[in-house]
Amino acid sequence: MPSWFSSLDSVVRAHSFASWLAIISTGVAVASVLVTYILSTQANTLRNQSSAPSQPRIESLAPPEEAITPGAIESESRPAAPDPPDEELEAEVARLRRELDQVSQDLEAERFRTQAAVEGVQEANQRAGAAEAKSADAIERADEAERRAQNFENQLRDLETESVEPGVLVEKNRLKLLRALSGKPVGKIVLLAVSGDTVSANLAASLERVLTDAGWTAEIQTAIFRTPPEGLSFVVNSRETMPEYTSTLAVALAIIDLMPMPSQVRTNVNRPAGFLGLVVGRPAE
Repeated sequence: MPSWFSSLDSVVRAHSFASWLAIISTGVAVASVLVTYILSTQANTLRNQSSAPSQPRIESLAPPEEAITPGAIESESRPAAPDPPDEELEAEVARLRRELDQVSQDLEAERFRTQAAVEGVQEANQRAGAAEAKSADAIERADEAERRAQNFENQLRDLETESVEPGVLVEKNRLKLLRALSGKPVGKIVLLAVSGDTVSANLAASLERVLTDAGWTAEIQTAIFRTPPEGLSFVVNSRETMPEYTSTLAVALAIIDLMPMPSQVRTNVNRPAGFLGLVVGRPAE
């Protein structure tokens, strides 16, 4: 056989062997992939079963008690690996915590506002109680003042209708004259009553008591007049030496209508300088 033919035959055989070798390698690779997939699927299934919480499921998968080996017990007692955290669940928990914190803050603020409102109500009640007490006290004082005013009116009415002797000052006029003289300058005076005239004597006595109560020095003397005088008039040494407090007494007597204004003033050089006398005649009709 020629040499080139033998060489071609060797080449064909080598090519055929290489083709079969490639087919076998491919088959082995495919088988390896299939075996790897099957093993991975079984491993995932066993992992899911081991992490399931149902106790009856675990008991149904366990072999009989006499067939359990120490190795199997150790593998079953080993805690299952925790599931990876759920990001959505963590986000929901975080949101609920934030809402809880906000509610707690709102409750605390509401508690403070409620406490402030309660304190404000208590203070308002205290102020209302104090105002009520003051109002009751004011009402009581007003009632007391009204009672006093009523008593004063009754007394005044009694004084206006009281029966006195001719010439004696009624209580109302006596009080008016005393108030008019209170706090004013005082001095010395001689009251000249008409001799033998009861009305003049009674009036002079009444004036003497009022002037004494007001702080004056008063003295009653009787005198004889050619013509019985009417009303009241002053007697002085001269107008230049007339005491200053004469006008005070004149105004007070005019208040109770015992002396007209301007007042009558008589001069008597026989009287000493600074002398002040008051002629007490019968009241004018």
